[in-house]
Amino acid sequence: MQVVDNKRILFIATNIPTTKRKSNKVVMTIAHKLSEIFGVSILHPSEVVPFPLNLLKKYANISDSKPWCDDGITVTPFKYMRLPGRRLSFLLLPFFKNKIKKYLAVGEMPCLTHSHYVMPDGYFSYMMKRQYEIPYVISFRDSDIKFLELDDKRKVKKMTIEVLKNADKVVVHNVAHQAFLRLYSIDSEVVSHGIEKSFLQEKEEMTAKEEVMVTVVSEFIKRKNLDWIIKAVKSYSGDKCLKLNVIGKGELADDLKNLAKDCKNISFLGQMSHDDVGRWLHVSDIFALPSYHETLGLVYLEAAAKENAVIAMKDTGVWGNYQDGEEMLFCDDYQSFERLLHNLIDDDDKRISLAEKAFERTRSEYTWNVSIEKYKKIYENVSKLSEIQ
Repeated sequence: MQVVDNKRILFIATNIPTTKRKSNKVVMTIAHKLSEIFGVSILHPSEVVPFPLNLLKKYANISDSKPWCDDGITVTPFKYMRLPGRRLSFLLLPFFKNKIKKYLAVGEMPCLTHSHYVMPDGYFSYMMKRQYEIPYVISFRDSDIKFLELDDKRKVKKMTIEVLKNADKVVVHNVAHQAFLRLYSIDSEVVSHGIEKSFLQEKEEMTAKEEVMVTVVSEFIKRKNLDWIIKAVKSYSGDKCLKLNVIGKGELADDLKNLAKDCKNISFLGQMSHDDVGRWLHVSDIFALPSYHETLGLVYLEAAAKENAVIAMKDTGVWGNYQDGEEMLFCDDYQSFERLLHNLIDDDDKRISLAEKAFERTRSEYTWNVSIEKYKKIYENVSKLSEIQ
């Protein structure tokens, strides 16, 4: 019988940077911070794409074949086959039961697993629990919703619900997802991503001003609604001198620049380092990003950490984590976004109040040390450990 290592946590995570592909770093950030408390290793579900589909550019960097080390954390690829289309996508996962056994046969058993998507990550945790009684934590993200919105007869939807209801703890990153899961009688705990304390920076002076700077930091893709921001800035007819800085890059760059042409108060600054983004946010007054389908959106926290008044979208991202109208503003369509932005440009007192209150909420609740302490308590409770030194 294998020995269970009561300080070893196994992350199962699809969306992480690999040796071939750049990706969101937030899961690796969590892993590294938790590795100061636990032994953390990562199993990386790596989709196998058959010939000739593997010749397509979108699949060129999808799969790594050998384990690698990410600053002391071992990442092991786990090859699996995904069928085309949402309705069929994960129907083959049960056939990887023996492969799971082989993986766990090497080394010590983890005291728990933490999967960072429901499908496919969570299904592998579910199989480990059924075979070896290893408890598991699931992080529910916006992209998991589409599988629950399938017809009730679909097997993938049933698999998704089975994974969620058998989890020892479900973690969500915003209040909207917590409310969504209640529709399926699934309890969850909100654990936000965080920012480094060192990124917090109050402005030297918060006063009424004649020139107002609006900033957006984003990938240039459709769901971010960057065209709303440009159109709203162009339609502003108030007394303030208004400037918009657009930071980032993406497939819609040409379209957005054409929309903004002949507007001298709109500047495209390109993609830049995290430190440079922080410097621009520090001199900015308003951060606007009315983006759909956000699991959280660290950039909203970062903007608040630099004392910006923030406008975001209702029912997604940081909505519910910050108080609407008191700490941040939330729109539900272009018309409401335009109105909120114009009012915020003109109303110095409101803009300053929002920025100050969002800064205080971010400082007290949304730094990484707060988030990691929540994960530590969850892991202790789930794995039945009374204390981890």
